[in-house]
Amino acid sequence: MSPCFFILAWKNHTYGKGVVMADWAKIKAEYIRGGISTRKLAEKHGVSYATLRRHCEKEHWVEHERKNNAAKTRKIVDACATREAKKACKEIEAATMLLDKLVEAITGIQPKELDSLYTAASVLQKIKDAKKGLTDLDLQEQEARIAKLRREAEREDAEKSIEIVVPPELRRFCQ
Repeated sequence: MSPCFFILAWKNHTYGKGVVMADWAKIKAEYIRGGISTRKLAEKHGVSYATLRRHCEKEHWVEHERKNNAAKTRKIVDACATREAKKACKEIEAATMLLDKLVEAITGIQPKELDSLYTAASVLQKIKDAKKGLTDLDLQEQEARIAKLRREAEREDAEKSIEIVVPPELRRFCQ
């Protein structure tokens, strides 16, 4: 055999005639990272599916994959929670600054400047609604639903009216 064959054989982890020694640590790491089916993983690394499944079961790859996925999920949830918390802090800071400016404006209002006071109250309401995440359309929709519920309740009350018939001989007791 030529020295070139031995170098190639060593590089490809071949032993004997065409037997490939798989890098199971690499395959396991790729399995645990996820994103590829076991069949495709076996095909990619040139091992039989049955052999890969045996390694998977023997070394409890599924549990490792679940732990890895849970850790990824925790990181994502933590990142989202942190982002939402920062966003909420910015909203609170902005609302506080607006309220401070509004207080300054209100303290300088004379009784004859009621329009300015009305404008300030309107701004406060909009801040409150924005904090709740309500838009003007949301508020209109909410008011429409309430009106519809009231109409339905009135109809139900009208349908449930009770008529009491008193015989003529007992009418003298009714008053």
